[in-house]
Order: sequence, then C-alpha cells, then structure tokens
Amino acid sequence: MSVRSGIAIMGILAVSGGVVAAGMSYAGHDQGSANAQVQRNVVNSVALACPELRSGSDTTTSVALTSVPGVDGQSDEGSFSIVGTPGAATLGDLASAGSTAAFPTGEAAMAVATALDGLAPGSFAARTSVDSKGEGRGLANVQCTGPITEAWLLGGATQPGQRGKLVLVNPTDSDAVAEVTVVGIDGAVETSGTDGVAVPANDRAEVKLDAVAPGMAALAVHVTTRFGLVSPFIVDDRMEDLTPRGIEIIPPSGRPARRSIITGLPSGPGTRELLLLSPSERANVQVTAITQDGLKEVAGGQSIPVRGERLRTVDLSKQLGDSAATIVITSDVPVLASANMQTREEASSLESRKQAVADAQAELDAAKKPAERRELEIKVDRAIEAARDDGSDIVWLRAGERLTSTGVAGGVLPNGDTVVTLIAIGGDSRASVSRLSGSEVTEVDAAVLPEGEPVEVSVSAEGKEPYSLLVSDIEGAGDVYATFVQRSGHSALTGYPLERVSPFIRLPDAQSQYGLAGSTRSH
Repeated sequence: MSVRSGIAIMGILAVSGGVVAAGMSYAGHDQGSANAQVQRNVVNSVALACPELRSGSDTTTSVALTSVPGVDGQSDEGSFSIVGTPGAATLGDLASAGSTAAFPTGEAAMAVATALDGLAPGSFAARTSVDSKGEGRGLANVQCTGPITEAWLLGGATQPGQRGKLVLVNPTDSDAVAEVTVVGIDGAVETSGTDGVAVPANDRAEVKLDAVAPGMAALAVHVTTRFGLVSPFIVDDRMEDLTPRGIEIIPPSGRPARRSIITGLPSGPGTRELLLLSPSERANVQVTAITQDGLKEVAGGQSIPVRGERLRTVDLSKQLGDSAATIVITSDVPVLASANMQTREEASSLESRKQAVADAQAELDAAKKPAERRELEIKVDRAIEAARDDGSDIVWLRAGERLTSTGVAGGVLPNGDTVVTLIAIGGDSRASVSRLSGSEVTEVDAAVLPEGEPVEVSVSAEGKEPYSLLVSDIEGAGDVYATFVQRSGHSALTGYPLERVSPFIRLPDAQSQYGLAGSTRSH
C-alpha cells in the first residue's frame, strides 16, 4: 500500500475521532481528567468462563491457560486451574508464571479457569475445537471471558440450517437471572422464554435462538442481569441439509465507539458481511476497507444510516472480492461493529477431490487380490471422506482494542496456518510478534507498521502442542491493533482480536460493574 493511502485513512478517521474498546474490561483506558487519578490495584483473582463447543466423536476440544510473561505483580506464588462441569473435575493446572499449556476438556459442557494471587496478573484462557470430518466439522477458538452484568453480542443467524444458540455461563458461587433481547434489522423481536433466564451458580443455561427468533439472516443479542453475573456467548452453528457449514463462538462486543477497527478479515473465496448496531440513537456511519490494493470506500464513500436499536447489515462480498481487509468504521455517535467471512472452496479443488473418489473406486473395481482390495477399500473411504468436506467454515471478528504494552491470543493449534494482522492508526509504529510455547518465548518478527497499512505476519508452530501468540514491545506514535486468523485443512478457519494485557484493575470499574474490588481481570 502506498503512503498516500495511509494518509488518506487518517483523514477519514479524523472526522469522528473517538477510541476503540473491545471486551468487557477497561482499566488501562482513562476517559477524561476525572478518572486520571483513579486508584488502581493489582488484580489478585480471576474467573474466566469457557463456553462449550459442539461436540461429537470426531471433535477434539481443549482449554489453553496462558500466563503472559513479564506482567507486574506476577509470581509463582498462586494458582491457575481449569475446572470442567458437570462434576467439577479439575482438568489441569498451570504451575508457573510466564507459561502456557493446553488441557483436553472431553465432554465438559463448560469450563471455568480460575487464577489466584501471583498467577492472576496476565492470566488468559481460550477454548479450541477442531473437527475435520464429523458433524462438528470446522475450527473454532474463543477466548474465555469474565462475568458481567450487561453485554451486546453481534452475530449469528437463525435461518434454516443455522442453529444459533445463546449460552449463559455463571462462573460464580451465586445464582444469576438474565434477561435476553434479540434485535434484528427491524428492531427488537418478540420472543418467549427469554425473560428471566435462571443461571444457577457454577452452571450454565442456554436459549435456542432458532426457536425463539427463527428466520433471521442476522441478529444481535442484548443480555442484562437482574442480579448476579454471567458470561454470555453465541454459538453460530451452520448446516446445509446434512453438510456442516462451520461453527464459531461469538463473545461479547466491547463498548460502543465512534471509531472501530476490525483487522484481519481473511483473503480467499467466500462471502463477507459487516454488522452495525447503534444501541441508542440514529447513527451516520462511514465504512472504509483497507486492502493490499489500497482504500476501498464502502457505499461509495457515502454515510450509511443506522437506526437506533436496529441492526444494519452491509454486504462486503463484491466490494472486497477475495481480498484480505481491515475495516475502519467511523460514526457520529457510538456504535458496535462485527464482521464475518463464510469460506467457500474453489470449484476446481472440489472437482479434483471428486475425481479422486472415482479414480480410487476404479482401482478397487480392477483389483483381484484380497490384500490389494482391502488396501484400496481404505483408500476409497478416505477419498470419500475428503470429498465430503467442501471447505466451508465461518469466522466472526469483532472490533479490536488498542494494544498498549502486550496483546495475547491463546490455544492456537500447531497444525494450522496462522497469520497475525497488525495495523497502526495515527502514526508509524513497531511491534514484536512472538510465540509462547511452554515457558519459551520465540520472536517471530519485529514488525514495522507504517501508518494505515495492514501488515501480515505468518506464524509457524514448533512442536505438537497448542501455543499462545504475543504482540509486545509496542512503540511509536500510532495506535496498534492486531488480530490472529488460523486456517486448517481445506478452508476451516477461526480467529479473534488479540486482547490487551494489564495487571491492574480500577476500583470504580470493579465496584460499578461487579460490586466488588480486585476480583476480576480488567485491562
């Protein structure tokens, strides 16, 4: 991309200003002079809920616990464990600070990661699912999140074959009751059974979105609690007849913002869609896509109207083609944004695998010896299994948050192609991309980030265990955002923005959101 493109995007961003925030925690983000002197305590207790992923005999799931190296207040004098339910069985423990490890979760419907004392600062957890041939075919990776009292979740659908559901996890020792509102392009949808959803302590509840709000091509969900805390997730599970079309888990979006950055929308054949929501009043939104070919103005550069409390969808498929993109959203009032890509494999590749079935069958038909036929029968079965996979999967990417010192993503599988996309907004910057495996940190690239130009860093795995990604040593005038996307097999993919790491929690945030201090992670 040219320098001129980078300068152009700065002009667009200057229209509305604002800052990006994602996730449900904000300790490093002082909003105005009134909060500049707020007291901050080192976090000493973290509870992170990890939602279930669709399971089956061919599905492998695990939770990775990560203690980000070099975080203030961190020590080995603490604990970091993952517990699965039902049965409250301990699935694994992380013994030392500055390390990562993955633990199989088996049939556990949900899991809760708890970090205490010296292992609480810099703690992070993510749950991963991979299935290359069964009903749950696809790749999914979702970060585990702390409980909240209110959240918006953007994404999912309930048209035929799209079995979306809302999962509410309660990782605390107190019962909770949640209210759920489903919003579509025409506003809130009349539903039954979503008013006062009981979520027992250390348990979960679910709302089948395809039952309470059927026929929706896109949706947003608003979760509030009457009392107690929950960690909400949307499971976007797609089928066409008996063919899986992918699965992904959608965590809560961040706070509405006048400027949002969605990095790393991947390249390749498939459809792409942007979701916009203004939780309150009407918004006028401008959308720009940054690709390797330069800037692409969505809607001809014209403002896109988004009515208050109504979802707006924007089809980016024709605009982007097969290009990777970073999406910049600016608005005159704060909005929420997320984007998805539904992969589609090239027709030539599909035909090639079908031909492989025919060739293997022809060999079997011509074989005479029993031993040879047995080997060819296995070959035919494998070819048929490969031909069943049409390479379809879905990934949802929410708006990311500005990284300060370190960003982290965890549970990245070693047998996939992984790309970290970084961008600096507001000036040139630099950042280091590293891989954390066990307690060993290996730098992959010290990336130079010219203003407004997406930079992709390919990360290869060493060894057979899942690893964590770190973006650190951030310096320069620009705000840095980063997202990882991983592909596996033909077109299975997953990813999410790297989360900012901080050892501190601001007391007003803890008291207003949770009614306590120093008991949950905040960044």
